[in-house]
Formats: sequence, structure tokens, C-alpha cells
Amino acid sequence: MARPLFLICSESGVIDRHSNAISAFNIIESLQFFEFTVKEGLQNLPDVVPFLRLRIVATWISDEDDRGKEHDFETRLQLPGENEWKVIHKGTFRWTTRNHRLITDIRGLDLDQGTLLIVSAVRRSDSSSEWITQQYEIAVESTAPAKAD
Repeated sequence: MARPLFLICSESGVIDRHSNAISAFNIIESLQFFEFTVKEGLQNLPDVVPFLRLRIVATWISDEDDRGKEHDFETRLQLPGENEWKVIHKGTFRWTTRNHRLITDIRGLDLDQGTLLIVSAVRRSDSSSEWITQQYEIAVESTAPAKAD
């Protein structure tokens, strides 16, 4: 049965087209948000909207029994302060190599303080097998407002 190799969250990343090597840029271990006050005279600027971009890369290792067989996958989020999981990406894939990557890009999450939980789940499509999961946690904190000059 498949088993997890790694799950990582970053702001962005690339895959080299020749070697298939993956690079993650700005790995996210925690998030800090802060409030600020616009100085007088700058009120005509557009509102600042928080923009969070996450790239989730889950890599799985197959056993010989998995090769060529179809599997279901899901990427799930549990937002801070909530008790339910949201499926944000799902589908099927067929193992063709020993490792398989599942990549999910997210833009614009509205987050409260707490812990953001991210899960990648895989199971065989042809049976009623249980989901195998791997989890990533990101602490979300709010800091004191920045002092105006």
C-alpha cells in the first residue's frame, strides 16, 4: 500500500522539465499577520487585501502492488477555529513510477489565529480501503499593530 514520503507547503515552486526535480520557494512554517494604519495623506490608496498563496506538494511512495492501479486522492484543509475539513482538491491518478506527486495551489485564504491543518489523503479506487494520510500544520498568529511614524 502507498505510504507518505513528504508533505510541504511553500509560497511557490517549480519542477525542472529535464530532471523532474522539484524546488520549493519560501517554505511556510508559520504565518504572521499584522494590522497597520495608513498615514494621513495616503487615504486615496486602494484598500490592502491580504493575499496568501500556498503551494502544497504531497509526495507518495508506491509498493509493487500499487503500480498501474488507480488511486483516489484528496487535499483537505481545516481552517483555524473550525472543526470540519474542506476538500479543496480531489481526483484520481494511476501509479506509473515509484513516487507520485500531488500538487495543489491555493490563493486567498481568510485566516484567523490558530492552526491551519493541511492533509493529503490517498486510497485505492478499486476497493473500500481506508484513506492513508499525511498532515502539515501551520501556526497562524496575529502580531501587534505596527507603529506609525
